[in-house]
Amino acid sequence: MIRRNFNDNWRVMKDNGNSAMAAYMGQTNEKTVHLPYDAMIHEERTSDTPNGAQTGFYPGGRYIYQKTFEVPEEWEGKEVCLEFEGVYQKAEIFLNGAYVTKNLYGYSNFYVKLNDWINYGAENTLKVVADNSMMPNSRWYTGSGIYRNVKLIIGNRIHTSLDGVKIRTVDASKESALVEVETHVDSFSKVREKVHVRVRIVRNGNCICEERQMLIICPNSTEMTLHRFCISNPELWDCDTPNLYQCEIEIESDEGILDTTREIFGIRTLTIDSKYGVRINGKTVKLRGTCIHHDNGILGASTFEKAEERRCRQLKEAGFNSIRSSHHPLSKAMLDACDKFGVLVMDELSDMWNIHKNPYDFASDFPECWEEVVERMVAKDYNHPCVILYSVGNEIQEAGSEAGAWWNRRLCNKFHQLDSERYTTNGLNGLMAAGHRLRQIMKDVSVNFAAKKDSEHGSSEGSNALHSFMSLMAG
Repeated sequence: MIRRNFNDNWRVMKDNGNSAMAAYMGQTNEKTVHLPYDAMIHEERTSDTPNGAQTGFYPGGRYIYQKTFEVPEEWEGKEVCLEFEGVYQKAEIFLNGAYVTKNLYGYSNFYVKLNDWINYGAENTLKVVADNSMMPNSRWYTGSGIYRNVKLIIGNRIHTSLDGVKIRTVDASKESALVEVETHVDSFSKVREKVHVRVRIVRNGNCICEERQMLIICPNSTEMTLHRFCISNPELWDCDTPNLYQCEIEIESDEGILDTTREIFGIRTLTIDSKYGVRINGKTVKLRGTCIHHDNGILGASTFEKAEERRCRQLKEAGFNSIRSSHHPLSKAMLDACDKFGVLVMDELSDMWNIHKNPYDFASDFPECWEEVVERMVAKDYNHPCVILYSVGNEIQEAGSEAGAWWNRRLCNKFHQLDSERYTTNGLNGLMAAGHRLRQIMKDVSVNFAAKKDSEHGSSEGSNALHSFMSLMAG
């Protein structure tokens, strides 16, 4: 599939409730920008914002992004879609005035298929409404709007599926490695066709192995091929030697090459157990980690490749070999940087499940879309050797309850169904997980503390301490 940068020449304006009339009168606050563009960092800071210090006193808002682009007639019969790597908080997508889709999680990448509403051989107008007006909705600086890349993706009538290439190291040693490439192919054709799927493994520009398989594919269907390669003397990926390979997939018909896809990957094995801890390629690795949020300081939430590379490189130079995303799926740019510099990743799903930490956070939508968000996250991470762990949540308030245990199992099972090679964990906070039982737990601790004090001193010192503590809890 052809992927094109779609970041240039967007028009953005803040929707103050009368945007349609203001636009008609030519009185808009519209300006031309190039993505990624964080609208929040351009707001006036104010102590009146409901966000308060959580976003550094920057307010949210509702922002309208628009872009006009030409669609040639030869695109008819091809699949045309967009990838949005991140729009905060909620996004609605319109093409030529028609509603196309929505996205509820501001940290999840998502795809938008445009064919139903495209005008071929004409100008088309895309509108994205990024709604971050319901405040507060986070415990940190979020940014607003289209803060990550947008890609235009054009697939021929038969093409590799979106996120349709999965590369897995079955086994690896210094002498040889067994690598498996699973390729999903979509047909946009109106007839049954015979094609060939050619897969090459490339290192430093040299093809080291390849295989070609025939595939019969029916109209409007998806088929899959599986290729296995034995690679002699592989250059393995680890934190000290982050060697990367390229996988090239071509779909060929009698008329020529219909589609080309390229994926970067590393050859490495991963095990985690109680005896040896984390092992990469059979060697124990001590994790020296830190947590990072998605923002880039004075750049706001805008995700720039060079900025992600810079902070990844600086973390590695400071002695870190691992990071945890706080508290949402990591950007594609940061994953690429971690692959390049040899930094291990614990990628995190969310900061909440079904219980709110802020009145308008993701808990409102989690039950509706958690499964789709997990699927997108695994598809994004699957071919990155840097990713070793999925965290299903951070400081989840229901984690200590039976309902929390049920949700945790459900989430972990979903991750393992999609990716059997990696491990799952949960960022637990004991005080938060206690929920409504916290008062009783603290009372029991204090009673025991007071009894111990009284027995040691033969006085009411412990009882006085308990009384002070319980007064504090009641207040």
